[in-house]
Order: sequence, then C-alpha cells, then structure tokens
Amino acid sequence: MRLNKLFAGAAAIAVVALAGAAQATVYDVRTDWNGANPDGVWSFRQGTSAITNVVTNWQGLGVDAFAPSANAGNFLPAYFQANATGANTPNCGGACDWAVGDLIVHTTDGANGIGEGAANVLFTTPSAGFADISGLTWSARLLNRTQDWALLVNGVTLASGSLPGDGLNGSANPDVFSLSHIALDIGDQVELLITQAAGAPYGDFVGYGVTVTLTSNTAPPTGVPEPASWALMLMGFGGLGVTLRRSRRRRALAT
Repeated sequence: MRLNKLFAGAAAIAVVALAGAAQATVYDVRTDWNGANPDGVWSFRQGTSAITNVVTNWQGLGVDAFAPSANAGNFLPAYFQANATGANTPNCGGACDWAVGDLIVHTTDGANGIGEGAANVLFTTPSAGFADISGLTWSARLLNRTQDWALLVNGVTLASGSLPGDGLNGSANPDVFSLSHIALDIGDQVELLITQAAGAPYGDFVGYGVTVTLTSNTAPPTGVPEPASWALMLMGFGGLGVTLRRSRRRRALAT
C-alpha cells in the first residue's frame, strides 16, 4: 500500500511537470476592444489596411467609428461598439438589432467605399500553438440586404454563410462558427471577412464576435519534456528510490 502511494506521488509530479508546458490564452475581440486600431492582435481593416481614422458621431448614430472619412461616398466600411441598444440608436428607425457593447460593422457597397477594399477583422497570431476559434455574425438591421461572411485562416476559407436580413438571422439567432485545434505559427492570420452579397442593393450593419483560444506548447515537437520538466520528474523518482532503499535496509535489520 505504501509503495502504491509513493508511485502515485511520483506520477503526480510528472503530470504536473508536463502540464506546465502548455498555456492557453483567450483573445476575444469584444473584450479586447479599447478604441485603438490596430488593437494588439486585432485589426479592423478596409481591404489590407487598418482604418486608423476615427469619425465622431458617425452618420449621426451617436457613436465614434473607425471609418475612412465622414464624407459621402467614402464613409464605409465602419466599425464601432454600440453604446445604446439598436432600438434607442438615432437614425436607425428602430430597425437596428444590437445591445450595448456589441461590435458592429457596416460593409462597403457600390455607393460607398467601392474599390477601397472589403471590411474584415484580422487576428494576427502572437505565438505558435493550437487554436480553438469560435464566433458569430448576425444581420444587425432588418432591411433584407443580404450580407456574406467568411472565416479564413491564412487566406483559406474554413467557414462561411449568408445573412439575408429578413429577421430570421438577427442577434437572437446568429450564424455561429466553431473550429478546434487549428495549428498556427507566429504571424499567421485569422480573418473574419464581411461583405455585401452579390445582388444585394447595398451594404448594411452586421454584428460579429470572434474568440481565439490559443494554447502555446513550449515542449519540444517530439513530445519529449523540457529540461525543467525532466528535473522535476527525476526529483520525484529519485525521492522514491531513496525511500525504497531505506525500506529495504529496515527489513534487512529486522531479520
């Protein structure tokens, strides 16, 4: 019984040592939003360029938005965090569908922002590891303007969908995506692309969220523990060996 306990203790040391080699960090675009662009690992873009211009009271909605300008024909795409519910947001006519704190983007279209690049939210991987990627999109205004979305990793589409804006895909019933154990290297890109659908008359408001849970594994790729982990395990098994030798000596003296 005593030996079983000793082996269990040594095994526990080994497990703790190996577990310490992996660390998970959660990056959530809504939680991380702080009014800067780029915002750490996040970038809110027009095509391939981050929009650094901030427009106060963008289009009379009472919010500050990242947008190319406040001028007609060049105020899209626009990104903002809602400071009132959609029903209480001016110039929405009660048709906007968002809650306080939601992240909203208005896509480009043929009348505004054409040729300037599509709206996309970019996550740039800060460290190598494996990522669980989840999120959602929804049509944030009831005007039947279909908007498309796609999730890409290094330019490869892994999930996509359409939001008709017919009231069936609002915030209460969003499109969701969830991907697990995606291998990422430093500098790899996770992109949420949101565009006006072909045939839609205009762009429109889309609510979105993206969470990347990145587990960085500092152990060698062969699965061999790091030197520090080996040291902890050897200490545990070394202590076990000393105890076993003492136990044998006691039995020998007793006989």
